[in-house]
Amino acid sequence: MKSLTLTVLLFVSVTVFSQKTYEFDYLLEYDFYWDYRTLEPTKYIYLTNSQNNEYSAVLTEKDSATLKLDFLDHKGNHSINDIGKEEIIKSNNFNVKCGDVRPHSNTKKSIIKRFDFIILNDTLISGKAFGHYILKSRRNDNSAIEHYIVNTSFDSHLPILRYATAFGKWELIKNLPNGIISEKYLISAKGKKRHKLVLKKYTEINKVILIPEDCDYSK
Repeated sequence: MKSLTLTVLLFVSVTVFSQKTYEFDYLLEYDFYWDYRTLEPTKYIYLTNSQNNEYSAVLTEKDSATLKLDFLDHKGNHSINDIGKEEIIKSNNFNVKCGDVRPHSNTKKSIIKRFDFIILNDTLISGKAFGHYILKSRRNDNSAIEHYIVNTSFDSHLPILRYATAFGKWELIKNLPNGIISEKYLISAKGKKRHKLVLKKYTEINKVILIPEDCDYSK
């Protein structure tokens, strides 16, 4: 019996350690508006790790029973696959199949150098101060400017930067204020708000995404 128990324990240990583990401690619910003409928003759910912003996951509705899980690790892994709505509520661990994982390479340094983060004065919303910074092109080409309005009371949460260029730039400077995104939007060359993301709710969680070691491109 002892031999059998030891065999089982060894098998479990090998199974656990042969997977790449991504931990999440925040679930953030957002309304996403494609542009200023959008009346009905799309629901976005972000899974983040407050102490490690190298990776995150975004959930969007596919149908009444299914969500699309878009997982991104800036250091090498990208996966898009379906997950049941009940599973995201009841389960703490999500296993990604090897066939659903693709390599991800960050933006080239030459592209990152074309952009700058600029920290602006705090923005007041309902009498409360929020951090405000923008990501803009160095070129005078009337490019869109991305605005980040950040709740800095979550000062232990690293900046949430899904886009490769934004994360790559932050890695170089690391001078942005910590906090959860309260609102993010683009201002077009014509001064119109586009791609607006508005925080509706946040929850502290304990969830994990597991990727098989054989298809871990972050190594």
